[in-house]
Amino acid sequence: MLSDRKSKSPQHPKAKRQDAADAPITTNNTTAENLVSSPWTRAPGRLRFRNLVQAIIDRTDQPGYQFAILYLDLDRFTHLNDSLGREAGDRLLMEVPRRIRECLRPEDIITRLREDEYLIFLDGIKESSKALEIVNQMRQAMRPAFRVNSQEVFVTASVGVAMGPDGYKRADEIVQDAESAMHRSKLHGPGSHEVYDSRMQAQSLKQLQLETDLRGAINRREFRLHYEPVFALDSIQVAGFEALIRWQHPNRGLVYPGEFIPLAERTGMIVPMTQWVIQEACQQLKQWQDRVRQFSSIWLSINLSPIYIKKRKFLV
Repeated sequence: MLSDRKSKSPQHPKAKRQDAADAPITTNNTTAENLVSSPWTRAPGRLRFRNLVQAIIDRTDQPGYQFAILYLDLDRFTHLNDSLGREAGDRLLMEVPRRIRECLRPEDIITRLREDEYLIFLDGIKESSKALEIVNQMRQAMRPAFRVNSQEVFVTASVGVAMGPDGYKRADEIVQDAESAMHRSKLHGPGSHEVYDSRMQAQSLKQLQLETDLRGAINRREFRLHYEPVFALDSIQVAGFEALIRWQHPNRGLVYPGEFIPLAERTGMIVPMTQWVIQEACQQLKQWQDRVRQFSSIWLSINLSPIYIKKRKFLV
């Protein structure tokens, strides 16, 4: 019975929480300074959190009992840290958990995982909608500007949610799934969230294989350029061409850029890919200008990713 959860019965995982964790993990009653007492390493906190989750997975036998793991990652924190300085970044990292903790219940637990990542344990969550309600409360709590060195800073967080204990045997597995959901949430933009489901594993494997294939595509000469003509309205003559990249995958056939360009941008492969496009398109343009008389003054447009422009430091 869920109504018995506050008892100290040895059968209930909470009765063994102190032993599993070896020491109390941060709750609503602790200070932010204790939570972030070691900015660059949180190994003890990670171990206590993992031990707690593992103990609950091993000892939970109550029908209908569920918990949730939230994996929270601050968006663009590296950029903020570089802009504000490490000392200001540390102050920001102390203020963030204060706001998060205001949205949690006394039985919930938060621990620092890495510099800008947090793990949150939500106890006794009956369904994922309750976990998402808390996620939305955290989002609202972080909406007002943070005051750092007399400067207003706005911070968002991407959150992955995994529900347990059903189907899990090891704490590391549910934390890994929450992290996978967090990374997937980033595809929707800063401040997004995602709940893990089993389909994500298949999608993650597909994405990993796509990344592996993409890394060798340039050397294997699998990219193709398609040229779309652009007509002048006054003469109805070809005025130029737009170069459009396609990927001739050896197994999947023709892959369109909407599927692989975002991956190339995230992995940095957009730089060598774009350099190949520029070289290939310029060579084609030169051939047209030399061999086709009516194309002697033709132009060619190429689509450039903002990521490429930033990395190559274009002058505009």
